[in-house]
Amino acid sequence: MPPHDEYTLRRRDFIPQETLFWRRSLFERVGGINSSFHYAIDWDLILRFMDAGAKFCRVPYFLGCFRVHSAQKTKTLWNSVGEKEVASLRARQGVREEEIDKAVFRYRRVAALCSVAYELGLRI
Repeated sequence: MPPHDEYTLRRRDFIPQETLFWRRSLFERVGGINSSFHYAIDWDLILRFMDAGAKFCRVPYFLGCFRVHSAQKTKTLWNSVGEKEVASLRARQGVREEEIDKAVFRYRRVAALCSVAYELGLRI
């Protein structure tokens, strides 16, 4: 994964939540999990962490992954819940629709370079 940047994170959640660690004091300061979310729980938490001044640091090592399957929440809840929750988080951040594709393209370009570097044994 490329280094995290606030511009991209406010437009699209690219932090793999299975590898995200934080201090309890930060979690308590932002009020913990917002149970009104069912799909974008992790992104809401990440955005509130950023609003509280948290800085994200990625380590250049493989820490974990998730399985892709037909019953996963990412696939089953997008149309019914996910799309609305993501739109509400973007609106809360003041993100305009035309900014999203630009941020995603830039991030994916850097991600591709990071992937090649990782395969070559380089730590960036």
